[in-house]
Amino acid sequence: MRAVTLIFISLFFASEHAQSDAPLEPLLAGHRAFAFDLYREIREEDRHLFFSPHSVSMALLMTSAGARGETRQEMLDTLCYPDDAQDLHAAAHALHQTLKEAEAPGHVELHEANGLWPAKGFTLQPDFLSTMNRMYNTDVEALDYSKPVEAAQTINAWIEKQTRDLLKNVVSPDALSPLTRLVLANAIYFKGDWLLPFDEKLTKPAPFHLADGTRKDIPMMRGELAKVSYAKLDDMALLALPYSGRTMSMLIALPDDPDGLSRIEDQLSPALFASWLEALQRRTVHVTLPVFTMTSEFQLNPVLKKLGMTRAFASGRADLSGIGSRPGDLFISDVFHKAYVDVNETGTEAAAVTTVMIRATSVSMDPRFVADKPFLFFIYDHASESILFMGRFSHP
Repeated sequence: MRAVTLIFISLFFASEHAQSDAPLEPLLAGHRAFAFDLYREIREEDRHLFFSPHSVSMALLMTSAGARGETRQEMLDTLCYPDDAQDLHAAAHALHQTLKEAEAPGHVELHEANGLWPAKGFTLQPDFLSTMNRMYNTDVEALDYSKPVEAAQTINAWIEKQTRDLLKNVVSPDALSPLTRLVLANAIYFKGDWLLPFDEKLTKPAPFHLADGTRKDIPMMRGELAKVSYAKLDDMALLALPYSGRTMSMLIALPDDPDGLSRIEDQLSPALFASWLEALQRRTVHVTLPVFTMTSEFQLNPVLKKLGMTRAFASGRADLSGIGSRPGDLFISDVFHKAYVDVNETGTEAAAVTTVMIRATSVSMDPRFVADKPFLFFIYDHASESILFMGRFSHP
């Protein structure tokens, strides 16, 4: 039997959709729970970490539209959706519109786009194609995968355009072949200016204290920021820096001690995150924060298997027949994720890509918030409390 390969490049991003009556909470609750499950599995000591749990969730949810039986149930369980959740794709459709509202004039840039590139002559199941078009507003273009260089150029040009050139050469021609039957892309791009920007003239090198007791001088920006959201807890401080328009913020969780981050990571959960947001109060805060840029890449196969999504990776056992073949003919071969973030005096720019490859069987004083030790950070939407990106700055 000749092999058939389907590649899903999932880069989540924000496009305009009509309103939907589907309930959002089951979807959002799943996204939040999956974000922390995923973080616990990919965390490593002494390294930076940045990813978009939203991108991974959306990539797998889109793929699940073509899964059937136990394969589909394992995927939904891994994504932490409740057993009685209905209309998940319609809820995703509605969430896109909610996030689009955060991008009102003068606010952040938050773009979402989805693309579908079937092989010329390959027939997708009508229901799968309809779901991709109606719920995810996908662009569709047939490609000749016997010409992998040209096909990769077409897909990469689309990705670069949607992510403002932050993500280049994502699809290698080596990943494509005459046996490729489908490439699906879901991308996220975010850019937000701080509501209260930092003065570049105040940025200067200062010590950053590592968990092992050593220190390193890195560029640190400084500012006295009025009416930002702050909380001091038992062994940590929280700071939420709003972006222009106050529809989105970056939440920073800073432990009191340089080696205290792992204790916070061990406790991460949706309930803890919600309690952090509840504890925040408006204050004037003297802030010191690193200027940083980071890129992270992950191969997510073992992580997703550990979280319970095993059948979709099993040759001969996976049922992805809702895409365009028979049960057992297709299985997920690889899931990759790559994300980029730049944090500076003016704001934040970030993008992420997830690829899913499927192939056939064969105090009273103004407080000081000095981020001079490892910390967690989250970029989240106020209205939905959806975590679009999360990361860790730990080792300059």
